[in-house]
Order: sequence, then structure tokens, then C-alpha cells
Amino acid sequence: MESAAHSKSSSHHGDGFVGVIYGDVGTTAFRCSVVDAIERYEFVQVAHETCGEVLGRVDEIERKTDLSLDRAQLLGDGDPVDVEERVSAQVSVIGYRDDRGLLQVPRTRFGRASPCTRPRPPRFRR
Repeated sequence: MESAAHSKSSSHHGDGFVGVIYGDVGTTAFRCSVVDAIERYEFVQVAHETCGEVLGRVDEIERKTDLSLDRAQLLGDGDPVDVEERVSAQVSVIGYRDDRGLLQVPRTRFGRASPCTRPRPPRFRR
């Protein structure tokens, strides 16, 4: 069954939109809602207030549903059951290139509700 989140169009966010940062946000890791298909170990980028574009890597993807044991048994018996699900990702911060070309990690947290996108490759290549 396809996720309601995955079936929504994210075109209003532009190409490459993956999701939005939520919950507890640190300088080395954060959680991101997922509205487009993404896999473990893929890269994402987030705009940071003082550092510019920062690269991160998806370490874990989690799918949460509202399916209870009783409804799962109904589903197992062949009865139609609506299941809502949400997908989130745990992202580890890799960093950004400073003006000397050195890889740095932000010293302050990312803004809440910051969009996560797929990186534009030339930005992070040396």
C-alpha cells in the first residue's frame, strides 16, 4: 500500500524536495519528514542560516502506520482496511565547504521546518 505522503505531489517545493526538518534538531543530526522516495545512504542538503548549503546523509528511514493489531487481523482476513502511514528519515550532517575549501560542520543548529532537498552535485565536489 502506497503512503499518502508519497502520493502527494511536491512540485510546489521545486525539484528535488525530499521533506522538512522536524523535532529535536542538533548540529550533527536531525530528523526529516519524507514526502518523496529516498533510500538509506542517499545524500540531502539543507540551507543553513550562516553556513549556506550543508550536506547530510540519510542513516535510517522509518515508516509509522496507524495499523492496530485488530485492524491487522482484519486485513489478514481479506477485509479492506485504510492504513495511514508517515515516513521519516534520520540524517547525519556531513558538513559544508568553507571559503578555504575545508569541510566544516555547522556550529549552530538548523532552523526548524527547513526543507531538505537532493543535493546539486557540483556544489559538493572538489
